[in-house]
Amino acid sequence: MDVGIEPAWVEEAARSASLWSYLPKLEELQLLESKIDYKFSSRGLLLEAITHPSQMGAGYCYQRLEFLGDSVLDLLITRHLFKSHKDIGPGELTDLRAASVNNENFAGVSVRYNLHHHLQHGSGALLEQVTAYVESIKSHDVDLPRSSPKSSKVPKVSCHLLFTYHTYSSAPLSLSLSLSPLLSLLAGCLPVLQVLGDIVESIAGAILIDSNLDLDAVWKVFQSLLSPIVTPDNLELPPLRALTELCASRGYFVHTNYTKSSDDIVAELRVQLEGVLLVRQGRDTSKKAAKGRAAALL
Repeated sequence: MDVGIEPAWVEEAARSASLWSYLPKLEELQLLESKIDYKFSSRGLLLEAITHPSQMGAGYCYQRLEFLGDSVLDLLITRHLFKSHKDIGPGELTDLRAASVNNENFAGVSVRYNLHHHLQHGSGALLEQVTAYVESIKSHDVDLPRSSPKSSKVPKVSCHLLFTYHTYSSAPLSLSLSLSPLLSLLAGCLPVLQVLGDIVESIAGAILIDSNLDLDAVWKVFQSLLSPIVTPDNLELPPLRALTELCASRGYFVHTNYTKSSDDIVAELRVQLEGVLLVRQGRDTSKKAAKGRAAALL
């Protein structure tokens, strides 16, 4: 794939980043390089890629590299799917990409390879949230997300750990769920998932610049990190789409209500079955994402 390169832009980015790579970080950066199996020519790019905006006095953070990495990973996975599955249509290709390119998958990569240990930040609250999230996942033997459609939901845990069921005697029967402490924690970890996913994307952006915009160099690293990548054989529909199609086929209606809670949107889905009202809530930063999380619980 041909990509137009502006040499001066690449050289300036690498030169600026080289000023930030100082000796006290060298050993840690080398360890991180070994984890992702890529050696940087300019380790300052890697340092920038793992620096959270809360790191006071740094003068840089990962946000610009994350913006770049988000785009390049989307492109690379799209290219991979397009070349690997020549007998499927655009709709299924879109589903495959959505199953592979999402924040939960990238956050799972960060935890699985312990990339989060290298995050440079100045927030005690963030450290507590990341630690609590990782410990809860590991203590409940949760399978960390890999590039599969199942991981587009909150990481899977046995249902009895997640929900407490309540029944009511009034007709029609109504079932509601209250979240267990574990899922309450996971539901409150959306900012943590964002940060963990951002690290992965920013590293992709850093490799792109360090390799002089070599897409194949980035893909060599991330094809391994993201493996196994979903295929049509194990593709599952996104929860919201699966719910919508199932309800449409059986004549049920999905009613949605949105409320604002702090910086998040809470979507409440109601499905009236024969004598049973199902109610679930999902929380995220957008209506679409919150609705998807609620659908995953139905």
